[in-house]
Amino acid sequence: AYSLIQSLSKGDIFGHEQMLQLNLVDIEKCRDALEGIALEIEDLASHVVSNCVITSSPLEGFKDIDVAVLIASMPHLKGMERSHLLKGNVEIFKAAGVALEKVAKKTVKVNVRLRVTIRLRRPSR
Repeated sequence: AYSLIQSLSKGDIFGHEQMLQLNLVDIEKCRDALEGIALEIEDLASHVVSNCVITSSPLEGFKDIDVAVLIASMPHLKGMERSHLLKGNVEIFKAAGVALEKVAKKTVKVNVRLRVTIRLRRPSR
């Protein structure tokens, strides 16, 4: 997520002339991390980021937005199976979808990124 925010702030994604308001939405216990990211954006002195909103409310964060990039990943806790992770992530994206339907622009473009590690084992020879 951090590299995406850097690319957005530098104008690499929507161009150097497109002004952006970044709405950073996460659960309340991650607020300090979001505030740190907002400070990093400020340190970049981005000429394309006009404002950075930090919230734990999807209804506030998604209000009238044009583009949503949803990046979610439930933490993998000890003893948790992959199916539990997927089920939890489904709930995260479902809640985001409901909020987007309610308050985002009807023309919103949504990009979904799910950070799930898939470990592959090579067959033994």
